[in-house]
Amino acid sequence: MTTSRPPADILTQTRTTAVAATMQQIRAIIGAALEPTPQQLEQVAACLRQLAALGGLFPDAHFPGPDEGVAETLYLLSEDDDLNNALYLYRPAPGMSTPPHDHSTWAVIAGIEGEEPNTVWQSGTAPESGLQISRRFSVGPGQSACFTHDQIHSIAIAGERAIKHLHLYGHSLLDLPRRRDFNAADGSSWPQTEKPLVLPPQSLTAASHA
Repeated sequence: MTTSRPPADILTQTRTTAVAATMQQIRAIIGAALEPTPQQLEQVAACLRQLAALGGLFPDAHFPGPDEGVAETLYLLSEDDDLNNALYLYRPAPGMSTPPHDHSTWAVIAGIEGEEPNTVWQSGTAPESGLQISRRFSVGPGQSACFTHDQIHSIAIAGERAIKHLHLYGHSLLDLPRRRDFNAADGSSWPQTEKPLVLPPQSLTAASHA
C-alpha cells in the first residue's frame, strides 16, 4: 500500500510558509547582532529543530541527494536581501569529508535524516603543535549544534545514503571571502576559494520526469 503525497504545489506552499515563520522567529531572536550570543544561538537552534522535525516537508523528490561524483548539494530555502540569515537543506554524500575549516560567520545545524559526525578543533599550545581535537559529536534527527564565526570544525559522513540536515548561516555561503581551511598538522590556513553547489528545491513534477 502506497501513501499518497500532497500535490507538489500544496507541499511547496506548506514548506514555504513553515520556513518563513521559522525565519521570522529567528530574526526576532537575533535582531541586528552580527555575532549572536551563545544563548541566542541556542534559541535559534530550538527553532530550527522544530522545522527539521517536519521532515515530510523535505522529500527526496524535492531535494535529491548529490549526483554520482558530487560530494555535496545544498538547496537554498531562505535568504535575506542583504544575503544574511541563509538557510539551506544540506545533502552530503556518504564518504564525504571536509578539512578543518571555519565559517567566518555563525552557524546552526539541525538534523532531519542521518548522522553528521563533527570534530571541533582548537589551536595547540604552541604554533608548531598544529590543531588539536577539542571534542567530537554527531548531529542526527532531533539534534542540533551551534558554531561561532571563528570555531573550527570538520565533518565526515558515513552511512549508505546522503544525509538530510538544515544548515543556517549568518551570511550566504556564496559570499564568505574570509572563510578558511586548515592543516591540522601545522595549524596553517588558507582562504577557501571553492564555492559549494547551491540549487533551488525541485518540484515533484520535475523530479518525476527527470
